Amino acid sequence: MSRRPFDLDPSRAVVVEEVPQPAPTPVPATPPPPPSRFKFGWWWFWAGVGLLTLALLIAESIASTLYWMTTQPLFGYPLAVLLLATLLAGCIMVLREVRAVRRLGSLPDQRADAARLLTSDLQGQSTSLIEPVLERVDDRPALVARFKEHDHDALTDGERLKLFERTVVIGMDEQAYRAVVRGSRDIGVLTALSPLGLLDAALVLWRTMSMLRDVARAYGLPLGAVASAMLLRRAVRNMLIAGLADLVTHGAANAVGGGFLRLLSAKAGQGATNAMLAARLGCEAMTVVRPMPFVLAERPNLKRLAGRILAPAETTEGTGVVKSG
Repeated sequence: MSRRPFDLDPSRAVVVEEVPQPAPTPVPATPPPPPSRFKFGWWWFWAGVGLLTLALLIAESIASTLYWMTTQPLFGYPLAVLLLATLLAGCIMVLREVRAVRRLGSLPDQRADAARLLTSDLQGQSTSLIEPVLERVDDRPALVARFKEHDHDALTDGERLKLFERTVVIGMDEQAYRAVVRGSRDIGVLTALSPLGLLDAALVLWRTMSMLRDVARAYGLPLGAVASAMLLRRAVRNMLIAGLADLVTHGAANAVGGGFLRLLSAKAGQGATNAMLAARLGCEAMTVVRPMPFVLAERPNLKRLAGRILAPAETTEGTGVVKSG
């Protein structure tokens, strides 16, 4: 049988085995560098200017005191005692501010740990979250006694945290609600009565900072000026992230009727608007300083507070913050 051109001869076929190739060596993925916590900005610039000014004032005060101690001892030594007392008081204030700032900065991690333990069936890990809060509210023994009355070793971490929220934290929420209502109402009245726009801004800022300190104090966190400014910044940031839709949806007009604001003068309407904004800010501050997430209690919202702010003072007790069911 004749073969055609290019036909293969099966008897001459050679089978070549495939040589296995070595598996490629896996290259570990390089994790991205962590974001730097240090970001230069105007805050650091003004902080440096303030520290430099403070250092110059202290140096000049010490030099002047030493001069008067040398030339006029009867005047210089009392001045030295006064300067020493002032510096000591300043150091104590700085230490308190640092402590308050660190405590405020640790709250997000604390809430994250609490959220993780809420579903835990283990025991013993919730103590490190509960005991520091109980120590901070030792001036309210009723809350502490209520928790310890129902607490026992058989409870899991999740059950203990829910008990802690029901017996202690919700009581803190009620005090914080009252602080927000008082502050918002004062801001609305001060704005309505103030004749000058610049005075409006000063009064609103002063009363807002006071309200934020009262809210933090309700959760056992006494704040100074720096920590209060940090709380204000975080509350404003959260408010901007969440949006002001509820301010429009559940604002003063929705709470007391659409015809209410039309009966007010422009100044009184501005006061009501500022009161609602302050209440929204207070709600966000509550979420920032609360020691654990909202589980048995509803998150604070403007709809609940609007009626209380515009209601008579004797009818504003009670919030109904516990979730139904």
